[in-house]
Amino acid sequence: MKGLLLAFLLGASIQSQAVDPMLASLDGLFQMVNPSLPQNAYFPKFAQEKIWWLVEQQKQGRLDVVLLNSLANTNLTADDLMSSAIVNGRLTLAVVQTRLTTFLAEGKVNQLQIKNDFMLGVVHEVVHLQNPKLASSNHLAEEQRAWREVNSNVVRKLRASKQPMNKRFIAVDDALKACKDQLPCPSLARILLPSEIRR
Repeated sequence: MKGLLLAFLLGASIQSQAVDPMLASLDGLFQMVNPSLPQNAYFPKFAQEKIWWLVEQQKQGRLDVVLLNSLANTNLTADDLMSSAIVNGRLTLAVVQTRLTTFLAEGKVNQLQIKNDFMLGVVHEVVHLQNPKLASSNHLAEEQRAWREVNSNVVRKLRASKQPMNKRFIAVDDALKACKDQLPCPSLARILLPSEIRR
């Protein structure tokens, strides 16, 4: 497990980048979703606020961003790109190295979609981290809550402007529309359950 500083916004540099290309690649993704970049002006305000919140937490020493090179002793699967939790009393955003490798490869095909997907993933995890009851929440119910919040505030707006994104975000949006954005949503649960079962 390796730590990461959000250098792109804090004005710092990651000294280990020269010897750790995965950390450098992950930092590159965070740089790509920097809300202050003119090319990211299309990010909905909700998304921008969540990313700035994440940076502020790390500035204040409350957040760890880590790169996981092993899924041992976690509840993550090989399909997960990132996850969030309270670890030893600290806010933690974890990125799975094996999934990051394939994610970066996908980015060579459509870099704009990869930027949107990474931004949506970060925003999703921030929604979890901002839940004061995260540690005691039912996992499936918490996932549905986070998906709905990100969907209504970000995904739907990106779809309206025809921004590319992973088909899973589109499927979730369609499922929530079928439920009229009410939770619990059976059609959303059907999408999420396979991943929950693998945990």
